[in-house]
Amino acid sequence: MKVSVNLPMTPKQSFLINDLAGVDEVFYGGQAGGAKSEGLLLFALLNRLKYNGSIGLMLRRTFPELDKSLVRKSFRYYPKFAKWIEAKRQWRFQNGSVQEFGYCEAERDVYQYQSAEYDDIGFDELTHFTEFQYVYLQSRLRPQGAGVEKGLMRSASNPGNIGHGWVRDRFVIPAKDTVYTDDYGITRYFLPVTLSDNTLMSESERRNYSRWLSGLPERERKQLMDGDWEYASGVAFAELRKDIHGIDPTNPPDSLSEVFDFERMTPKQGIKIFRSMDWGYAKPFSVLWAFSDYSGRVYVYRELYGCKGKDEGIQMPARELARKVVEIEREHGEVVRLSVADASIWDKPGNQAEKAEKLPSIAETMAEEGVWFDREVSVLAKKSRLQGKHQIHERLRKDGDGRPSLFLFTSCVHAWRTIPVLPVDSLNPEDVDTDAEDHCYDALRYMCAARPFKSNIPRPETVPYSVSWFYKQIDDRKRYANI
Repeated sequence: MKVSVNLPMTPKQSFLINDLAGVDEVFYGGQAGGAKSEGLLLFALLNRLKYNGSIGLMLRRTFPELDKSLVRKSFRYYPKFAKWIEAKRQWRFQNGSVQEFGYCEAERDVYQYQSAEYDDIGFDELTHFTEFQYVYLQSRLRPQGAGVEKGLMRSASNPGNIGHGWVRDRFVIPAKDTVYTDDYGITRYFLPVTLSDNTLMSESERRNYSRWLSGLPERERKQLMDGDWEYASGVAFAELRKDIHGIDPTNPPDSLSEVFDFERMTPKQGIKIFRSMDWGYAKPFSVLWAFSDYSGRVYVYRELYGCKGKDEGIQMPARELARKVVEIEREHGEVVRLSVADASIWDKPGNQAEKAEKLPSIAETMAEEGVWFDREVSVLAKKSRLQGKHQIHERLRKDGDGRPSLFLFTSCVHAWRTIPVLPVDSLNPEDVDTDAEDHCYDALRYMCAARPFKSNIPRPETVPYSVSWFYKQIDDRKRYANI
């Protein structure tokens, strides 16, 4: 059914509604002021008019947000075509269609829609939601409208907040300005939007709005004014940056070749290697390998991460994991000098009969395969949770020569995927949110809390009468003059 409705819209809104009509999931995101919420409302309105008896749902995380944004804005467009039912927070159309508005403040709130069926579902400020909430509500897509071929998901948001990481991974990275098809045949599209795309604003209105945005703190300004998905607000390690702390193994700094063999991807002989592990079976496990240079800087160069979905483990037994670790280290000829792990791996089941032989702990099982961990150091690292986090902060800071003391190879994809967007605990801002995917972080925390020592290797010799040699003479004279 073709609907002829004269509604003003921007070119990006028109593209969202018309050109992307057949895409299963569309994320409409970027800068503030791009008329994203209005785009979602127009999409839903036109679908309600086009398909008789269709039902749509639009969501915000909390009821106050819903009432002050979507519901209030809907009164700009909907009154000409539908009747508002306040008690049920929905617009009812003469053709039998219904547009509902709801919220999901807690994760369990998704179950209030357990028996509902919708033609399309929209999320405003998607990064305020968890991935579980989004994926669960996809199961409520069961088209009811006449002529509707399939259910659709539409969402909009600025960068930042608790969902920044999973939204970036689901849409921004794989589907920017292109139709991406996942392993299940579901199509996705990320449609970036800027303030300049809002052609319904006058030039003076855009200029004035931009002026207000420019006064925000740097991080919020980059998110709202620039639509920068490399930044995330409310994260535990806002200082962690790939351009500062990342080492690209395909284009490494020349100085690092003194201590690391980039062809074999292993530290050179004499360089001390450290291993840390956060154990997981139902949840992902994370094993990190690192080395230190002669100045004490730590480089995380390898990871082994066991996940088959978002924060879901591969259920690999401890013995099998240990064999995998041994295989990797033997392949590279590595000898680990310090190895720490989650202290709980030494726990034994508490329900074993006292007179019966105790079953081995995870640590004992892995030790049988040749993977040992330092129990005393691990226990101390486990206890000093906040101190471990502080150690990471300290190492991420630049020292006197303008360089940090902690680096992560960019090939450690899961560490870079999870740690930069790890949120702080809302109840204890000194700690991280332990409900988030924090396994790589925990492994890194154990390593830093164990205070890995620097490699005892000689610095490169200074060639006599070279420029470096003359500078050394000057430094020595200054040093002796101050004695």
